[in-house]
Amino acid sequence: MIKKVFGYIYMGFYGLIFIGLFLILYPLLWLLLSQESTYYYADKVRKFWAHLASLLTWYVP
Repeated sequence: MIKKVFGYIYMGFYGLIFIGLFLILYPLLWLLLSQESTYYYADKVRKFWAHLASLLTWYVP
């Protein structure tokens, strides 16, 4: 029961981190994806976003 509750709390926390980072990085991604010549940099930002979200929500059961 407790494990299930903590699982829901963790998922909510991860969702907030994910959405928060998305809202911060979206304008940059939008600019980079507006031109085909900057797709490479958009991919770098996307990878940074994924690594940062994973780092901020690192969970060891």
